[in-house]
Amino acid sequence: MAELGHQSNPWFFLLGPPGTGKTLLAMVAAAENNVGFIKVRGGELMSGANYMGDPEKRVKDLFSLVRQKSPCILLLDEADAIFWGGDPSSNKILAQVKAELSELRPEDKVVVIATSNKEQLIDQATRDRFEPNIYYVHPPQNDSEWNEVVGIHLKTFSRYLHLEVDAGKITKMFRRQRILSPRGAAETVSEAHRMWASEVAAAREVTQAKGQETSLQAVTLKYQDDLDRLDQLLAIYKNEGSELTPDQVNQDNYKIRLFHFQRAISSLESLEDKEHREIAEALILSQVIPGVTYGLYTSDRGSGGILTIQCTVRPINPGERHVSVTGQASSMMMGQSFVPDDSVIQSATNAVEAVRSWLWLKARANLTRFHVAFQIRSILEGAPGQGVSGPSAGYAMLNALVSELSGIPIPQSRVMTGTIGLKMDIGPVGGLGGRGREAGKLVGILKAEKIKVTDLLVPESNFKNASDEMKMIQDEGIIVHPIANAPDGWPILFSMNAEDLAKRIRQSLIERESVVDMGPSSSRLVGSSGT
Repeated sequence: MAELGHQSNPWFFLLGPPGTGKTLLAMVAAAENNVGFIKVRGGELMSGANYMGDPEKRVKDLFSLVRQKSPCILLLDEADAIFWGGDPSSNKILAQVKAELSELRPEDKVVVIATSNKEQLIDQATRDRFEPNIYYVHPPQNDSEWNEVVGIHLKTFSRYLHLEVDAGKITKMFRRQRILSPRGAAETVSEAHRMWASEVAAAREVTQAKGQETSLQAVTLKYQDDLDRLDQLLAIYKNEGSELTPDQVNQDNYKIRLFHFQRAISSLESLEDKEHREIAEALILSQVIPGVTYGLYTSDRGSGGILTIQCTVRPINPGERHVSVTGQASSMMMGQSFVPDDSVIQSATNAVEAVRSWLWLKARANLTRFHVAFQIRSILEGAPGQGVSGPSAGYAMLNALVSELSGIPIPQSRVMTGTIGLKMDIGPVGGLGGRGREAGKLVGILKAEKIKVTDLLVPESNFKNASDEMKMIQDEGIIVHPIANAPDGWPILFSMNAEDLAKRIRQSLIERESVVDMGPSSSRLVGSSGT
C-alpha cells in the first residue's frame, strides 16, 4: 500500500476493563513479530511533574530510546495518567507526548500501543490522534467464552485435576460470586492449585513429624488452615468410598476438586464488601408492612446486594415539594471531579408522576394534596455526599408508593430493579450482566442470607440480553419475571391486576379523606386545588 501513497497510523489504543489482556496483547504482538518491546506506565512519566522540564525531558528520552531500539513496540500502559490533561503539569507532558507521536514516521519502524481502563478520562483530542486504531478489549461475553478462558487455565494443571472438575462448573461458580476478568480467573485457578499443593505438603510434613511431639506441634501450627481443609476433603473421599489417611495422601490419589475452587473464589470477596452486604441486609425489616420494597444495588468493585426502600404518604404542607428522598447520593465522580447527582430524586419524581397520572386516569384520584417521601436505606445513608446513586431504584420506588397507597405489603422474597418512565415503562439497568458486563446485583441475590429470594422482577431488555445470567438465577430456584410495564408485575407483587388495584387505592384514599373525583354519577369531592 505504500507505493499507492498510503501511510499507516502506527498508533493503537486498547480500551477495556482491568484484566482483559490489553498489556498481554501488546507483549504478544512484539513476540510474534520478533521486535523490541518497551513498557512504560503513565504514572512513571508523571513522576516528578512538579519539577519544571523534568517530565518533558523524560518523554523525549523515552522516544529517543525507542528509535534506537527499532524495530520496536512502545507500550504506554495505564495511559489515562498522561492522556487526561487535567492540570497545567499534565498538560505539558501530554503536549510533549503528542509532539513525539506526531514526529514518528513509518521509516522509524516504531509502533506505539496505549492502554487504559478509564476511557472517560481520555482527552478527546488525544483520542482522535489514535483513530481509527482504537479497539475495545471485552471480557468474556457469555458462558461459552468464559468456559474457553477457564479451560485454558485449567489445562495447565490438568494432571492434578479430579474428574469432577470442568470449565463449565467453574464458570458457574464464578457467576455466583462476581463477573471476573480473565486475569482474575487465572489467579483463582492458580489459588485453587496452591491450596491443593499446600494440603499435600502439609500431609507429607505431618507424616514425617509423627513421633516427634515438638515437630508435630510446629507443623500443625504452620499448616493449620491447610490441615483443616485436608480433613474436610478426606471426609468427602470417605463418603465416596475411598479411605485415605494423611500418610497416604499424594498427588496421584489426592486431586484438585471443586471444593478448592469454591474456597479460592470465596476468597475474592473482600472483608469490606462482605461487611457492606451484611449491613445492607440488617436494614431489611423483620416484618412485612405496606410501603416497603426491596431493590438491588451494585458497587464500583462489582459486588452487590439487596436495597430497602421505604415510602410514606401524608398531606402536603403549604409551599412544600410533592416528593422528597433521603439516602441518595448528592454528588458523583465524573472524570477527575465531583458533580451534583440528582438521579435518584429524578427517579422518585418520575415514579410519583407515573402513579399520579395512572390513578387519575383509572380512578379519578388526585394526589396533588399529598406529600410522598422515600427513604433509601443503605450503609452510606447520612454520610456527607454519600448514598445510593443511579436510576435503577425507580421501579422499586413506584411499587413502594403503590404498596403504601393500597395498604398491601409486598413479600420480602420478591425483589425488583429497573428504571421507570412516566408511562410506567420499565427501562434497563446495569449490574445484571449480559455481553460481558458485571452482574453484581445478581451476586447480591445469591449471597443474601437474611431472606430467601423467590421472585426477581427485571426489565424485559435485561432479561433478553443476559440469558446466561438469567439462567444461572433460575437454576437456583428463583423465578425471573421480565417486566415491560409496571402493571405487568402487579399480579406477582400484589396478587391483583391494575383495575382492581386502582379501585382499592381509591377506596383507601377516600378513607384518608383524599381529594377524589368519584365520577359523574357520584358527588364530587375534588377540591379547588385538584386537577
